[in-house]
Amino acid sequence: MEAQAAQDRQDRERKRVEKFIERFRFKASKASQVQSRIKQLDKIEKIGQVRALPKLSFSFPKCESSGEVVLRGENIGRAYGDHHVLKDVSFILNRGDRLAIIGENGAGKTTLMRILAGE
Repeated sequence: MEAQAAQDRQDRERKRVEKFIERFRFKASKASQVQSRIKQLDKIEKIGQVRALPKLSFSFPKCESSGEVVLRGENIGRAYGDHHVLKDVSFILNRGDRLAIIGENGAGKTTLMRILAGE
């Protein structure tokens, strides 16, 4: 949407400058302004054609409500050799809860997600 709007704005500006050039091209008193506008027109980068993406629609089958406890993890751990990435991680995720997994690089975020996904 934004790319299409930017392209529309650019097209309007191009047309405005081209109209000025055509209108005053042969008028001696406006020659320097016309030359300036021609340079301005050359400097405007052409935004590539934006193609419309097809509309996507999703429908998910209605499923039964889960219990109060949606996900429980107890004493989760993972080590690579002597390096313990996760050690004794426990949590309970209840229905309606939101979860954010944050941490430094190498803290085990992806490892935890892979364990929860069953990989």
